[in-house]
Amino acid sequence: DIQNYIEDVAIQYYVLSGLGINIPNTFVTMINSTYVREDQLDINDFFITIDVTKEVLELQASIADNIDKFTNVLSCNDKEPGVDIGTHCHKPNKCPAKQYCWQEQRSIPDYSVFNIFKLQNNSKSLKLYGDGIVNISDIPDNLKTTLIQKFYIDNWKNKANHFDYKKIDEFLNQISYPIFHLDFESFNPAIPLYKNSKPYQQIPFQYSIHIEQNNGGLEHKEYLGDPLIDPREGLIKKLISDMKGDSTILVFSEGFEKTRIKEMADDFPRYKDELMSINDRVLDLAKVFSKRYYYLYKMQNQHSIKVVMPLLVPDMENKYVDLKKSNKVCNGTEAIVAFEGLLNEDDQSLIVKIRQDLIDYCELDTLSMVEILKEVRNVNA
Repeated sequence: DIQNYIEDVAIQYYVLSGLGINIPNTFVTMINSTYVREDQLDINDFFITIDVTKEVLELQASIADNIDKFTNVLSCNDKEPGVDIGTHCHKPNKCPAKQYCWQEQRSIPDYSVFNIFKLQNNSKSLKLYGDGIVNISDIPDNLKTTLIQKFYIDNWKNKANHFDYKKIDEFLNQISYPIFHLDFESFNPAIPLYKNSKPYQQIPFQYSIHIEQNNGGLEHKEYLGDPLIDPREGLIKKLISDMKGDSTILVFSEGFEKTRIKEMADDFPRYKDELMSINDRVLDLAKVFSKRYYYLYKMQNQHSIKVVMPLLVPDMENKYVDLKKSNKVCNGTEAIVAFEGLLNEDDQSLIVKIRQDLIDYCELDTLSMVEILKEVRNVNA
């Protein structure tokens, strides 16, 4: 948000002009989000400079008052501000003291009325909090709620799980074999590294596929690019080769994979037909959980794979723990850091190790999907 930067510049202007320095104009220089890289990075096009002189001058009158307010707060020494929790804990940004104020001061549990009802002015969550109710178990039975809110409240109160066998069966009947369990890893560098890419664009650099046959047989395929060259076209070619046929491609939360495939189809139009054909075959395993066909009360109101997997297949969760104990890549953020680190790594033995760590981690993600699907089948058997 440019407004944050304008306020920053306004304070700098206030200080410098107060020292007698003449500042005729003020500017904010930002990354041009519409910039598309060619063979070489063009710094002049990569950045965009915006004149904010008018806005900065308009803020000068309020800065002195704000400084007085800041000074008063800081002069309280060890005395904490007497401010209760509220919407300001999240807006305009999440407050870094939230953990202290919510958990340590007020003992608000991780799963509370604030997870059921939105935190906004005059919301049910704040009204319940004002009445001393933060635990979901204490929500009055006669409180007016939506059907979804009531679902989460009742299941939590009763420690009850829920299975919609008909909907699960309908989902399973959509699947055709062999099933291609697919997961991408991507990174989004602020400075575009490759031709025909934009700042912060998601660049898929790796995938894992577990191909599941009707008899339960599994075959694993993978791709991992080299960060020194654009990994996308190599990934596209191998993906098309590995995804031959017209059977189901299963992902967890289809928005990410389908969007990446669509973006690659747009950026590499010669592969568009094949890529969009792949997209048409995608089925989202997360739907079983987001639509509450398969619901365990311990999922609370979440359905990400990192929530679902430990509950359905704890043995798979242990495999990720083993990766962490061995100082190997064990989550998506670490995968991004590891791949980007290869850009400046010269030690060939370390490069080989990092690449193997990335392959091992991504393989676990699709194997987890295989095991989750197995549990979904079992509950409907």
